[in-house]
Amino acid sequence: MSKQLILFRHGKAEEKQTRQADYDRKLTEKGILEARNAALWLKVNYPQIDKIWASSAVRTAQTAQIFASIFLKSNMVELIPEIYEENDVQLLERIRCADNKIHALAIVGHNPFLSLLAQYLASDNSIQLQTASVAILRFYVAQWQEVSASTLEFYKVYHPQSSIPS
Repeated sequence: MSKQLILFRHGKAEEKQTRQADYDRKLTEKGILEARNAALWLKVNYPQIDKIWASSAVRTAQTAQIFASIFLKSNMVELIPEIYEENDVQLLERIRCADNKIHALAIVGHNPFLSLLAQYLASDNSIQLQTASVAILRFYVAQWQEVSASTLEFYKVYHPQSSIPS
């Protein structure tokens, strides 16, 4: 009886260009490598992922597709435009409404709100999700609506290494 939440920050994105919306920024070569490395690490260490929710911003959609391709489950990604603007409280409410048939849920999103959510749930203010970092949180609950800091049973944060300099 547990639920596993994976908070996956998107990979390194290109700098915003004049007249380019933040929403439209793409992953850089480094960001693609970071996302791939993080997804590979997840597949080896936490192979059970049932669903990926992602912001529909270009960089998070790209990260989610890389993630899904490593898991060989392209149909597991659901792009949710609202995640782009949601804060940590709103993300938690969304998580608490997840289908209870899902046991392992990943969210690909943005800072500062992914880090703030991880900090709150883990009761650890030192958590800072860098690009393509992953927080894995396991809760001793039967239903997503019970997810809280008090039901957390385990957490781990992973920061990928890339061979491409900044």
